[in-house]
Amino acid sequence: MSTAPINVQSGNFWLSISRTFGAFFSLIPFRYLPRRPIFLAGHILMGICLALSYEFVRNGQPDMVVLLLCCFMIAFQSSMGSGFFMYIAEVGTEPAMGLSLCCVMICSIGASALTPYLISLPGFGVVDIMLSLAVLQMISVFCIFMWMKETAGLSLAEKQVLYATGDST
Repeated sequence: MSTAPINVQSGNFWLSISRTFGAFFSLIPFRYLPRRPIFLAGHILMGICLALSYEFVRNGQPDMVVLLLCCFMIAFQSSMGSGFFMYIAEVGTEPAMGLSLCCVMICSIGASALTPYLISLPGFGVVDIMLSLAVLQMISVFCIFMWMKETAGLSLAEKQVLYATGDST
């Protein structure tokens, strides 16, 4: 058995396996749990994975970075990956909330598109990207905790009342 560091090809393989596993696993929590705690737990786990990745990138341990990115992918797919689109479908009846969620996705796509540029900036590398993403995950946890409304099991009329009253519980 080889003890050589992980290479790009095997890293991509494990990330793909993790993403697939997370997508299949996501069917379980959304069937039995409310959405808000799933999103909170997912963002907390993603933030922890990114913060630890920051440390392992700084210390030159690529195998641990790949392991943590695999854990990140499982947490993402199990929470935001499929759940975000279910949540959009449920709250899309309220135009302001639907527009807000659309902006979140546009910002996510923008962050993905800008990452290669940011890494190439002098004095701003992979370590800084990992730390920045970890901080953004913690900001997301705060935003979800403060403003995301639970819609699991509510009828359309109940959702409209929920949005009209502004109650976030």
